[in-house]
Amino acid sequence: MSQDVRDVIAMLNEAIELEMQAFVQFHTQSLKLTGLANLPLRELLAKEADAEIGHAKKLAERVVALGGEPRMVVGPVETGTTAHEMLRLNIAREEKAIALYRRLVSKTRGAEGLELVYYLGLEILGDELHDREEFEALL
Repeated sequence: MSQDVRDVIAMLNEAIELEMQAFVQFHTQSLKLTGLANLPLRELLAKEADAEIGHAKKLAERVVALGGEPRMVVGPVETGTTAHEMLRLNIAREEKAIALYRRLVSKTRGAEGLELVYYLGLEILGDELHDREEFEALL
């Protein structure tokens, strides 16, 4: 296995951790929000939690396809107490994910044998950009 492939596997595992954190963060937030006024945000967070776990699964599949071992870990998660605080935390998390996916896309662009990682990175980057836009609009 080349150093480039090992580097990509490390980035994919970092992305898996971010996605697992996002799942826990968004799912927990959706449970903590109460009242009719928070219903739209609660539903959005539940939907986003499902999307994040889907991302983690796809990333893990790529790790295995490249000959690596997926690390399905969840690091520390902050959920916040108010809807406003939750949105701020979610935007910060999306910013971190966007930076990582930009690095992944840059690393795999034009790399033979890493085309599927490149396209997956682009797909998830688009999702994260969209999520950040949604959270910002709700502020």
